[in-house]
Amino acid sequence: MTTRGMGIAAWFPWLIATAGILAYANSFACPFLFDDAVVITHNPHLYHLWPPWKAVLSPARFLADYSFALSYFFSGYSPADFRLFNILIHLFAGLLLYGIIRRTLLLPLWHDRFIGTADVLAFAIALLWTLHPLQTESVTYIAQRIEALMGLFFLLTLACFINGISYGGSKSWFVAAFFACLLGMGTKEVMVAAPPLILLYDAIFVASSWKEVFQKRWKVHAALFSTWIFLALLMGLAIGRAQAENVSLFTSEAIRWQYALTQLNVLAHYVRLSVIPVPLCLDYYWPLIESPRDIIWPGTLTLLLGAGTVWAIWRRSWLGFMGAWFFIILAPTSSFNPLPDAAFEHRMYLPLAAVLTVMVMGLFWASRSLAQTHAQKTTRIFVTVISLAGLSFGFLTHQRNKDYQSEESMWRDVIKKCPGNVRPYISLSSALLNAERYGEAEILCSNFLSRCPDFSKMQFDVITNEFVRPNTPALPMFYAMIHNNLGLIAINLNRPKEAKQHYREALRIYPTYGEAHRNLGYAFFLENNVDAAIAEWQIIIKNHPRDYKTLEALGVAYSQKCDFEAASTAFESAIKINPDLWFSRAQLAWLLATCPEERVRNGEKALNVATPLLSETHKQSSRALDIMAAAYAEAGNYSNAVNCCERAIMLLSSNATPSEAMALQKRKELYRHNRPYRERHVAPLP
Repeated sequence: MTTRGMGIAAWFPWLIATAGILAYANSFACPFLFDDAVVITHNPHLYHLWPPWKAVLSPARFLADYSFALSYFFSGYSPADFRLFNILIHLFAGLLLYGIIRRTLLLPLWHDRFIGTADVLAFAIALLWTLHPLQTESVTYIAQRIEALMGLFFLLTLACFINGISYGGSKSWFVAAFFACLLGMGTKEVMVAAPPLILLYDAIFVASSWKEVFQKRWKVHAALFSTWIFLALLMGLAIGRAQAENVSLFTSEAIRWQYALTQLNVLAHYVRLSVIPVPLCLDYYWPLIESPRDIIWPGTLTLLLGAGTVWAIWRRSWLGFMGAWFFIILAPTSSFNPLPDAAFEHRMYLPLAAVLTVMVMGLFWASRSLAQTHAQKTTRIFVTVISLAGLSFGFLTHQRNKDYQSEESMWRDVIKKCPGNVRPYISLSSALLNAERYGEAEILCSNFLSRCPDFSKMQFDVITNEFVRPNTPALPMFYAMIHNNLGLIAINLNRPKEAKQHYREALRIYPTYGEAHRNLGYAFFLENNVDAAIAEWQIIIKNHPRDYKTLEALGVAYSQKCDFEAASTAFESAIKINPDLWFSRAQLAWLLATCPEERVRNGEKALNVATPLLSETHKQSSRALDIMAAAYAEAGNYSNAVNCCERAIMLLSSNATPSEAMALQKRKELYRHNRPYRERHVAPLP
């Protein structure tokens, strides 16, 4: 099997990129989903590019967070543009993998054994890796850009190291490897596996012995391992921020050995999906094992693979490196460190390369054993098998993307594949709520409650002692979330009394549930019980001071009570967290310009707050111009106030009521006579 010269091989990178684009071409219509809310749509750090640290949600993943901020800066909340960035990251990673495997097969270790086939083998492995449906969770699922971006830096670090070796120990390539590794450490903690794997790569593929590794390149490896210090600093900052915000980074209550033993089953599942990638599931919510009997068969397979890896490393075999690549990269998430979820498919983003490499090389050597008598036939068999596998993977990836087309389709898919997982019922009912399909959502919630213990008849202490355990689903929390959704359904169906009962039941079970506090506050506000609403919202701010949605609601409530100073403080705090809160910006500017209390008014500040409203609306909003006019008047610039008011009148919507038009005219007359406008502020809820 040869490539017939460089002509065909020159097309391989283009074929990999083209195949990847075709496989993911139908993913651009997919919406934001699941954790996308955490890192994108509800992320208050997304609106900052400078200084860079303000864009960071988690210090340990600052580069990934900054990439989300960049995506927002260039395209706003466009899922298609966010996903395009993901796809480009994945394609570049696939091309790097192609280059790494090709260079590795051409190393002196192989004695020119692959001189004519290195390009074909590298192409086959990289193509299958790029098209494999197991990768969709790192590409189509936008939030998991974190995994793909880390994978890109991981592969870039290895590629730079190999180039340094290939070009006679070029220092510039080794320096590039160091900085790529440093960037990876700032993307995701799994990058911790890069330095030991590159050391192992050197020992198995490059050096003649461990002694040679340390004699010739100890400085290079020491520099790569030194990036662990940077990661440790970032982790320290992340833990400090989590403690300050009362957030848990890890599920420390879980029994480490129970989690580790569960991973024996999970790793076997990952291997199976690498070979037969169906069915795929976004949210396994994999339960921890109850007994060692639960791991007998998958666990035995995993332990045998691990033992084989150790033996192969001792023999300095390439198979040992493949096994180490698989186990070491998965170690941070799939060993003794208990995370909230035992299994997620995106964790296989890089380990998948090792499984596919072993499969392709196995097929290559199996076919080569027949090469002396059936060379042409063997070549055709190899190419046919790889082509069929590539087409199958591409088709399955294309089909898997369809599950991401809507929240409803994804959560119905999860319920179908993991019927024991209760978590997707919450997400599916929320999706139906957002689609205003209240009847269907209510039936789904009632179905969930019928499958739960009847917590309504149990005391809080009993529920905590009997049902809150690290190795069981968080049923009390899910029960509270379902009651919160039932409250939302009741509010939308104009049943406020019933809604409050659901919110109170949710808070009885889950007292720190901010969403239920917020919604109960809204229910009180709709009944004009403003003091009760404020009390609920203050509970949220006490626990989550950066909750800009609640700050916005508090601003409205304080305005209702004529506590204008507190209202302006609440709106201003919300805008500092999220500058794109146009409702809060409009309310604050109007308050600063027209408040009846002199200590609150500030014309210059009102102008600064209101100016972005004009930019956002391209000076075509009557309301934005009205606010600017009031701000100019308070600042004493009455000529500009009149001009803005006249433009506002010209742009006034045809749907505007006569009273709105008359109010604008009256304000314009005030400004003509060098008089500012004053108003008692009662704002609607956003």
